[in-house]
Amino acid sequence: MMNIAQYFIFICCLFIYCRCASHWVRTDNGQIVPQTGSVFNLRAAGDLSLFIEQSRRYETVRKLEAELKTKRKNIGDVKPNNDDLERKILQENINCKIAKTTLESENLNINFNIPMDRFYIDIFGHVDFKLKLPDKNENYRTPVCQDILSLAFSMNAVPHIYNTEVSSSLKNYREPDLKFSQKEIPVNFEALGHLLYASLKLNPRSWQLYDYAALWWRHHGNAINVCECARRALHFAPLLGADVSLMHLAGVLHYSGLHRQSLEILNISMHTGRNQDLVAMAIGRVYGAMGDYNASATHFDMVKQGEFEKESQSLKTKALCTDAVSQALKEEQLDLERKLADLQEVKKQQQELLDLGQQIVNDKQSMMNNNNEEKEQQGLTEDEFHELFIGVRFLPERAQLPLTELRQECTTTTDKIKTAHVCDIRTIEVQPQPTESDRRIGARVQPRQPTIDQVALDKSNFNYD
Repeated sequence: MMNIAQYFIFICCLFIYCRCASHWVRTDNGQIVPQTGSVFNLRAAGDLSLFIEQSRRYETVRKLEAELKTKRKNIGDVKPNNDDLERKILQENINCKIAKTTLESENLNINFNIPMDRFYIDIFGHVDFKLKLPDKNENYRTPVCQDILSLAFSMNAVPHIYNTEVSSSLKNYREPDLKFSQKEIPVNFEALGHLLYASLKLNPRSWQLYDYAALWWRHHGNAINVCECARRALHFAPLLGADVSLMHLAGVLHYSGLHRQSLEILNISMHTGRNQDLVAMAIGRVYGAMGDYNASATHFDMVKQGEFEKESQSLKTKALCTDAVSQALKEEQLDLERKLADLQEVKKQQQELLDLGQQIVNDKQSMMNNNNEEKEQQGLTEDEFHELFIGVRFLPERAQLPLTELRQECTTTTDKIKTAHVCDIRTIEVQPQPTESDRRIGARVQPRQPTIDQVALDKSNFNYD
């Protein structure tokens, strides 16, 4: 009993998951031939293995066509316009409405300096402007700190950050707007350099003079000499006086694109110095140059009082505006990358579809060539060839029935997945008379009793749910 139930379930599954398609059609002269445009390429109705192979290929084609249609719809039109997107954010975002512009329009290479006046140190107290200057400018010396003092290894000079690799990556950047003092300097720039050199020769352990020398080289635009003078100032300066030297180093590293090293030095100054407002603004500028606008806005927001409050709040608003624009552009970039991946997949599937189509065309052409060769070799007519290799005949009186009359004998079968119209074509139960073609074929075609043949009329008569 259990075996019968299992067989019943198996047969039901076959009916549930079966598919139907049309291939063989009846012509006006009673022949059963493959219909034009059929997806199958069968030489005989009983070739099951070939039918299964071609059915799978046809299903693959249908699935590829459906997937391509869906992906084309999802991809849509790819028309990126970053200018329009940025303009839209600037008009709608609340921070952008206040700032009117982004942080990218700001010069992020300024204000990397702590005036010595904050330490109540004045250049006139350390440089003797009464020293006699050379008669000619070409005799002026420059404050090259390496020539004045050879610096041995010192942890105060941040060797873990400033090393040979970093020094080889430095870039020169002139800063002519930096001031040495609130008072007017009585000599020109070249003469000031000579006086700094002479003063350092007299007092090579003065961290204040090394800081002024680093400032002089920032005016001149020599990154290596700035760092060497600042490191010697760090070596001799007390902990609370190291802010100026650290800012010199951080500024040069920032201008050279070494933002990570610049942040390390600024964080040292942030935790040990007394000028958190200037240091916080410098960190905000470094983060802005790195593209981390959220962190940049956070550090600008730390300055909420003092002389830099208004500037820092303005920079904070611009940083938040830039962050909104940046996020929108990143999302659009990700969307474009997804669409590009979909386009590449569509291209791959289109090529696969073309290959399958070419394979179908080649198979049909190959079968037609083989049929023509066999007809020529055996000297058969078209009717004899169909009777021999297709194996389906109709009696003359039945073959004369119009196609509309045959349709009236059709029955409809339906289930959850398919709807198909199948016609039972019944022949007269009499022995057919041998024809001229029968005689020519001879023993290969034996007279046979008419049988019931099922033929699907047209593929338009069925559909897949």
